[in-house]
Amino acid sequence: MIEAASSRIGLYEINRPTEAMVQLGNVIKDGTRLLREAVGMIRNMKQANGSSGSPSSPPPRERGRRPHETMRLRRSSIRRIP
Repeated sequence: MIEAASSRIGLYEINRPTEAMVQLGNVIKDGTRLLREAVGMIRNMKQANGSSGSPSSPPPRERGRRPHETMRLRRSSIRRIP
């Protein structure tokens, strides 16, 4: 997805990122942070539980929000295309 986006930026000669591009970049950044935290939680769980894999805390609540936020940004960006 990121590689395709960078190709389109070059193809359409976009000089400045749009607001939607900046927002999507923030979604990707936040998703990456959450993924890193989740992997760390799994590692800690395995150490604390002797690799049993039973959760010691609930998963982040933001987990399900990201796909919806991405689709909202996409729809609003498409509406702005003349």
